[in-house]
Amino acid sequence: MSSPFDDAFAAADDILFDVFGEQDPAQYFAPGAATAQPVNAVLHRNMGMVGADGMFMVVQHAADLRLSQVAKPVRGAVLVIDCQRYVLEDAVYTDALIQRFSLNPQA
Repeated sequence: MSSPFDDAFAAADDILFDVFGEQDPAQYFAPGAATAQPVNAVLHRNMGMVGADGMFMVVQHAADLRLSQVAKPVRGAVLVIDCQRYVLEDAVYTDALIQRFSLNPQA
């Protein structure tokens, strides 16, 4: 059950992903999965944020994923964006609608 607050932010998230998201859907591979799940993603580069310990940190690569598309994204999953493979590392943010993971680019 969603609240009016959740509904307002879901609409704002639509705009966020439309404006800043990748044009083509990303491909999400759960650990051990052979097939991909298409998802919308917002890729971030060199973003500063405050960690759980209160210390400032810089995350070189991160991605926002909609929890309505990937209900439980997990560390170790692979995200392919524009032919670049990334491994999901740490969940660094969530607001119950979006989850942000730091990413490790793969060659």
